[in-house]
Amino acid sequence: MEKENELNQNPENINVEMEIEIIRQQIAVMGANDYEFDELDNIKKLWQKKEISGKEAVARARAVLNNKQDYH
Repeated sequence: MEKENELNQNPENINVEMEIEIIRQQIAVMGANDYEFDELDNIKKLWQKKEISGKEAVARARAVLNNKQDYH
């Protein structure tokens, strides 16, 4: 719980979380989702465990969206 509160206190972290959720919504609207939500969840977990930076997390999430757009 303490780690979660720490993540929510920092405005940069809130922006990362919001950006990933916005991307999740964009993907949801596109439909025919296979792996995308699981991939976004994995990206978010890596970021929360500080295994990747917020910038890297958003870049990876955008890549999932871009791949989906290229496919459809």
